[in-house]
Amino acid sequence: MENNTGLKEMVYNRSKMTKYKASSDRIGKTYLIVCGSLLFITFGCMLITANLEAMLDIVLLVAMFVFGYGGVYRRSSCFAAAAPVTALFGIVIAGSLDFLYFLLLPLSLLLMILTFRANKLYEYLSNQPGFPQFDELFEESKIRSEKAAREKEEYFERFKAMALSDSNDFGEPAAGITEKPSMPENGGYMDSI
Repeated sequence: MENNTGLKEMVYNRSKMTKYKASSDRIGKTYLIVCGSLLFITFGCMLITANLEAMLDIVLLVAMFVFGYGGVYRRSSCFAAAAPVTALFGIVIAGSLDFLYFLLLPLSLLLMILTFRANKLYEYLSNQPGFPQFDELFEESKIRSEKAAREKEEYFERFKAMALSDSNDFGEPAAGITEKPSMPENGGYMDSI
C-alpha cells in the first residue's frame, strides 16, 4: 500500500515537473522573441535614422530581457519583478510618445505573474522526495514492477512444471492444479497458503 502511494506521488510530481519545465520554457522563449525582435527593430531604426536617443531603448530592452529571462531560469522572483519595473521606467523616461513601453508593460506584468507561479511550483517540487530525478525514479519503478510481474509468471510456470512432473500415469497434474495460484502483492506464494 505504501509503495503504491509513493508511486502515485512520484507520477504526480513527475507531471508537475513536466508542467514546470514547459511553463518556464514558454516564458523564456516569449522574453527572447519579444525583446529580441524589438531590440533588432530598435537597433535597425537607430542605424537608419542616426538617432542616439534609441540607445536608451536598447539598454532598457536588454535590461528587461535579462531580468525576465533571469527570473525564469534563476528562479528569482526579484528578477521577474524587475522586468515590469524596467518597462515602467521606460514609460517614465520616454514620456507618452513612446508606444513601445505601453505594449511591453502589460506583457511583462503577465509574464511576471506566470514566472511567480512557475517559481512557486518549482519550490514545492524541490521539497518533494526524489527531486529532481522524478523521471528516472518513475522509470526505475516501472521496470521494477514489470520485473516483478515476469518473476511471478516464471514462478507459476516452474510450479506448474513441478506439479506436472509429479503427475500420475495419465499426464494430469497432481492435486488438481489447473489455474494460477493467487499471490498477494507484497508476499509470495507461501504467504497466500
